[in-house]
Amino acid sequence: MQADASFLQWVLYAPLDRPIVCLEPYTCTGDAANLAARGIESGLITVPPGLTWQSTVRMLVRQL
Repeated sequence: MQADASFLQWVLYAPLDRPIVCLEPYTCTGDAANLAARGIESGLITVPPGLTWQSTVRMLVRQL
């Protein structure tokens, strides 16, 4: 997986009861809205009404 510089963190989720792994790019920390409201940089991206935000995540798949 690849993500552009907008994504500051990655979360890896692997439940113990299932044979899966999930890798997810995050643009901000957990509880980002509350941290930002307290003036703490959290990576929260806000998009004003009528505007857009765009970023890129790629998943490359190949046979092993």
